[in-house]
Amino acid sequence: MSENEKLCFVIPDDQAGYGTAELIAAYPERSFVTQTDISSTISFAIGMMENGYGIYLPIKAGELSEAYPALCRIKETYERPVIISLIKDTDVDYELLNVLRNIHICEPKDADGIQKTVCTALHSCYPTMIIIPDECMDKRIDSDETNMEREGWQKENKSVINEVALLTYGPGTKMIRKIIENNSLPYDLYEMLYLNPVDEECLKEIFEKHRLIFVNGSQFRNRILEFRQKHKITTETVFIENEDISELFKEIKEVLNA
Repeated sequence: MSENEKLCFVIPDDQAGYGTAELIAAYPERSFVTQTDISSTISFAIGMMENGYGIYLPIKAGELSEAYPALCRIKETYERPVIISLIKDTDVDYELLNVLRNIHICEPKDADGIQKTVCTALHSCYPTMIIIPDECMDKRIDSDETNMEREGWQKENKSVINEVALLTYGPGTKMIRKIIENNSLPYDLYEMLYLNPVDEECLKEIFEKHRLIFVNGSQFRNRILEFRQKHKITTETVFIENEDISELFKEIKEVLNA
């Protein structure tokens, strides 16, 4: 905000906290604490976006249904950065997020990933929503990172090449990687950083190099199935909907044994 005088902060008055007091104190003329519901707050922010202002807007996952109609009005590009942080105070409704095609949506695995996606968003004309898990809220981020290229999906165990690939996302990625490494499991692990847009280049490479693909999380199902159909891909793909990491590996083992 110190470098961009047309970047503003908008927040409903019931969301004080998470360091917002410092931001409001530093930039009172560009901090707007609204007295309205989240849908009206987003509508107010959209008006500012359309008048050439950049926006930082935090909302809660529990308010996603209420915010959804207003979020659908956000355009694909704006003159200045538009960053929405989605705080996981409850389970995220990924079905709603899947429909928000005009917003780049990502769920980093840790605070460093959040830093990179924020810096990328600050150099982008595409609206970006960053899903922030509770475990990342207390870590202060002090970085001069100025990444201008959008981070895509990434292979976590880069030196390993296996026939089976496991695709996952979010904070659980770190634990899954640890289990794979500690047990020398023959799986290539990929972090699916962006829910929208899907990293098609990486996905194409995954299908080309592996005979079996496991996807942890149903929120990617439609996008990946669309990609398979579009490119006539027949590689077996198994979607697992289990937040318990130990159960995730049990299900993978059952499929492989079958």
